[in-house]
Amino acid sequence: MKTHFILGSILAATLMMGGCTPKNKAATPAETKTLPVAQTNDGPALWLVQDADTKVYLFGTVHLLKPEIKWQNEKFGKAFAASDAIYQEADVTSPEAQQTMMKAMMSLAMFTDGRTLNDLLDDEQEREVNEAAAIVGIPPANLQGMKP
Repeated sequence: MKTHFILGSILAATLMMGGCTPKNKAATPAETKTLPVAQTNDGPALWLVQDADTKVYLFGTVHLLKPEIKWQNEKFGKAFAASDAIYQEADVTSPEAQQTMMKAMMSLAMFTDGRTLNDLLDDEQEREVNEAAAIVGIPPANLQGMKP
């Protein structure tokens, strides 16, 4: 049996949203194939899609967590260990990929018109951002050029 493990927040989020069905609409058999196998809040976002000879685990990544959060559980460990191949959402190691990501980040995630993050936040939101930055060890000033 082929078992694959795919890491990717975009892929998992797309499948999650694609699997949503309005309450008044019955899901057809084709729609139910990509629904999560179990919906719980006690571990990582992990889905299983399979047919007769292939299992594909989809894992939704979280890119920034408090250091004390233990997000891996036994189910995740077993799926990861049983996988014949692991595919990631993006190549983040090659110089070409890093250059492409930096260009995209600069054009999509950063202010270019002189505004700052605090210009868009009220006092409560600014306090929350500063607290979150302190938790992960980022100086709040480093966030000012970033769009929300």
